[in-house]
Amino acid sequence: SVTMGQRDTTIASGDVSVPLGSGLGFRVTGERERSDSFINFAEIDRANYSAVFTYDKDEALALTLRYENIESRDDGAATRVGLPVAGTITQRDRLRIGRSTYLGEPALDYQRSFGDILLGEAKYRFTDNLSLTAAARRSTVNFEQTEVRTLGALNLDTRLVARTRARQLDLEEEQKNARVFLGADFQTGAITHDLVVGLEYFEFDLLVENRAIANVNIPRINVLVPQYLPPGTVVPLGPPAVFNNLDKAREVFVQNVARIGDLTITGALRRNRSDFQSSFDDPARLTQTLYQLGGTYALNKDLSVFAGHSTGFNANSDIATALSQNQERFDPEFYRQTEIGIKTSLLADLTGTASIFEIRRDDILVADPADPDFLLQVGQERTRGFEADLVWTPTPSLQLRGGYAYLDAIVTRDTNPDRVGNRRALVPRQQFNAYGTYTFREGWADGLQFGLGATHSTRAFASITNTVEQPAFTVVNLTASYSFDRYRIDAFVTNALDEHYFIARDNARVNPGEPRLASLRFTARF
Repeated sequence: SVTMGQRDTTIASGDVSVPLGSGLGFRVTGERERSDSFINFAEIDRANYSAVFTYDKDEALALTLRYENIESRDDGAATRVGLPVAGTITQRDRLRIGRSTYLGEPALDYQRSFGDILLGEAKYRFTDNLSLTAAARRSTVNFEQTEVRTLGALNLDTRLVARTRARQLDLEEEQKNARVFLGADFQTGAITHDLVVGLEYFEFDLLVENRAIANVNIPRINVLVPQYLPPGTVVPLGPPAVFNNLDKAREVFVQNVARIGDLTITGALRRNRSDFQSSFDDPARLTQTLYQLGGTYALNKDLSVFAGHSTGFNANSDIATALSQNQERFDPEFYRQTEIGIKTSLLADLTGTASIFEIRRDDILVADPADPDFLLQVGQERTRGFEADLVWTPTPSLQLRGGYAYLDAIVTRDTNPDRVGNRRALVPRQQFNAYGTYTFREGWADGLQFGLGATHSTRAFASITNTVEQPAFTVVNLTASYSFDRYRIDAFVTNALDEHYFIARDNARVNPGEPRLASLRFTARF
């Protein structure tokens, strides 16, 4: 397939599958993209390819081996620079900053990443009811970047904003994951069981070399008439700061899906141990036990009810290596989620799901009011919500989909009383989405399809302080496609109404939303 569109977008992709005989199969895919960005000085060059070998000659043994390579380059690193809050989502009566404005340094900014993934999986079926699966995965990421970012608030009188946090960064990351699990299907009386028992290992190795660029060498910039450093400018770099981090996690888990009549019950238990070691901190260990319990009951063939409760945790190196004022380690952050809902297909052409839920996040690290250099593990956040999805197919040619989500996400406990009751950052209270397609089924237009979709997000806050508000926005997308013989033509218009919107990153910076983009894709199958 070949895709061409606005902003010099060109994407070429291929997908080839070949049976090799004797149960062997081979597949290779690849894609190359080159395009300009709607942000000045930002160009995109991406490439990826993958190759997969499979074997499943008989029902007993199945093997998969996959390799994937990914590389991308963004000469502007534009999405990381951002724009000031003033002039984009606030104080637009005094000035308006164009969404294509680039406030970094074209002479310096550069971003390139490359890496690969190697994955292998083997499944052996001893009997129809007993199988053993083993899988291993290794991935690498190499990241090179030089960037200049804005700092602080924009001066509305001079229209200048300071720039700092300039740096040259080299990052190497390697992740390893392996797991093995035994699956068994059996019956005890009237109850059937689908049981899985397994072990999993995860390793994350990170090496970072960071060189700072002195702020004095990066002048302030005018947001309406940017003036940049001359091409070829070389700025002095500070000494390298090297950071190494090694995280290891081991987990044992058991899960059972039990069915009796119209009732299905799922239960799972996991025991995790995570070890952390970094260049600047002593080794640390976090352990946690998690569980999941849920059930579904079919009231009749058209209506089912379900309920579930699960737990989770956040065991990262920042939590593991931080110390309280008493030089004590912290526990992992802990999550609890409870959900109740229904699934229905009351009409042959109408299906839907609706649920209410609550998510609690406990043991959040917050500032110690007695000493701001230390933390306390007493923070808490709570999210209550409702979500619903509906699919209506009144005719074979017409399908309509819609979704709605209500999220009441607030801070319920903090050492700063002014934050209690504040909304969580970047979480809109309401979100809507709707999408419809019509496909012609006969005549000369057989195979022609039109689609119209829209998403809407209500206002949100840029940070937990709730001082900067991100306005609501709506994005409308259009699609059209036509299939004939071995060919297919697709047309896309994203953000068809060219909505001007910005996504807040914090109280000082925002990222502009993608403007209208039209593209055309031609696909051929052989």
